[in-house]
Amino acid sequence: MTWPAGRAAVGDLEDTYTPDGRAAPGAYPIPAGRGRWRVTLHARDFTASLTPYQTSLAALPDAANRKLTRAWNTPAQLDFTIDGRSDQASLIAELQQDVMAWRWDDTAGADRAMFRGVVSQTSDTVSEESHLLAVTAHDYAGMFARRLLTNALAYNNVDQDDIVADLVSKANNVVSVNGTPMSPGSVMPLTVALVNPDGTTRTAKSGQARVRNYNASTDIATLLGELAAVINGFDYDVLPTGLNGTADALRLFYPYQGVQRSDLALVYGSSVTALTRQIDSGAYGNFWRAVGNNGSADPAAPQLVAETWNTDANSVSTRPVGLWMSVDNAPSVVTQATLNDQANGDLSMHGTIIPTYTLTLAPGFYGYGSPYLGDVVPLVVRSGRLNVNTNVRVLGITYNIGADGQEDVALTVGQPGRTLVQMIQQSQSDVNALARR
Repeated sequence: MTWPAGRAAVGDLEDTYTPDGRAAPGAYPIPAGRGRWRVTLHARDFTASLTPYQTSLAALPDAANRKLTRAWNTPAQLDFTIDGRSDQASLIAELQQDVMAWRWDDTAGADRAMFRGVVSQTSDTVSEESHLLAVTAHDYAGMFARRLLTNALAYNNVDQDDIVADLVSKANNVVSVNGTPMSPGSVMPLTVALVNPDGTTRTAKSGQARVRNYNASTDIATLLGELAAVINGFDYDVLPTGLNGTADALRLFYPYQGVQRSDLALVYGSSVTALTRQIDSGAYGNFWRAVGNNGSADPAAPQLVAETWNTDANSVSTRPVGLWMSVDNAPSVVTQATLNDQANGDLSMHGTIIPTYTLTLAPGFYGYGSPYLGDVVPLVVRSGRLNVNTNVRVLGITYNIGADGQEDVALTVGQPGRTLVQMIQQSQSDVNALARR
C-alpha cells in the first residue's frame, strides 16, 4: 500500500493545542488525485508493538457514505459502505481487522489519524442489481464493553488515574477465574496517557483518591464511565496512533477535556448554516439520590444512600420549575463520602437546564482542532424566539465524508459538565431564560 509523502511524519503529530510547527490553514493543499479523507484496512495487532504501516493490508478508496462520529466520554464510531462484489470488500474480515480513517491536515502537510477500530459489525444487502456491504467499527475504548472482571476487585484510597491504569492492564491481560491467561487474544493496542485539558502531557496524577469495590462479571466500560462521572472525576477519549506509532492512547483529561476558546465563534448565518435545538427533561434532575453498596447480605439492612438537590427543586415562588427527581445506582461504592461525590457529580452534570444543539458548520469553516472535543466556544443564534448569546461545550463532532472527498461537519454542543460550569457563567439555570439561550 502506498502512503503519500508529507511534510511531517504522521506518527509525530499530536492532538494538542500547541502549534507544533504547524503552518497556516491551507498551506499544504490536499495532494492531487485524492480527497481529504482516506480509509485503510489493517490486520489486528495482538502484540501492541506493530505500527499501522506494518499491519496495513489495503487502502479502501471505494468506501462510500463514510461517517466518523466522536462524542464526549464515548467510544468513536466509523461507518461506511462498499460494493460487496468488489475486490476491496473481499478483503474485509469481521473481528479480525482494523479500519483506520485519515484526514489530510493542511497545516502540517500530512495525513492525521482520526480513527482506528475493530470491524465489529457488517451487513450485506444483496439483490439482482447490487450487493452493498455496510461496515461499522468502534475504537478500542469500545472493546472495554467486552472485557469483564473475572474476579472481584477492591481499591482503598487509590488515585483514580491508577485505578484506570489497573483496569486497562486487566483488560489487556485477562485471566480466567481458574487462572488461565487469555492473552494474546485479550491484548489491545492501547495505553494510558495522563493529559491536561489542552491535551498536553500531565506530569502529576489527579490527586483524587477513590474507594471502590467491583464485583466480578462487571464490564470495564461501565466501571470507567462510573469513575469518570463522579465529582472531580475526569474525561477520556482515544487518540489513534499515527503511521509510525504502536498503540493508541486512552487519554485521561483532568480535571476535564477542553479549554475556553476565544479564537472562533459559532454564529448562525455565518459559520453555522443550520441547527436543531432540544430540551430533554429526561436528562435533567434537580434532586439526585445515589444508592451504593451497604456491604450487607441482610436484605433488611439500611441502604447506603446519598441525596443532594438544587434550590430550584423547591423554590416555586422564584423559579417555578418544581421537583425533578433522578436516581443513580452505584453498586461499586461502599463508603458514604464516595457516594456523596457520586450524587454531587450527578447534580453538577444534570442539574442545570442547558439546551443541546446540533450545528451544521459552513463549508470550509472547520479546521483540525477548531474546535476540539470538549472545548467551550461562543454560540450566537438569533431566529424567532431564540436570542442566544452564550458559551457552550462541544460534546460531539460528526464528519460526513462525501464520495468526492468533501466533508460536512456537524457539532453537538450543550451543557459544560462538572467544573466547566464556571466557564459558561453567561448560561443561567433559570427556566425563564430558555427562550434567549
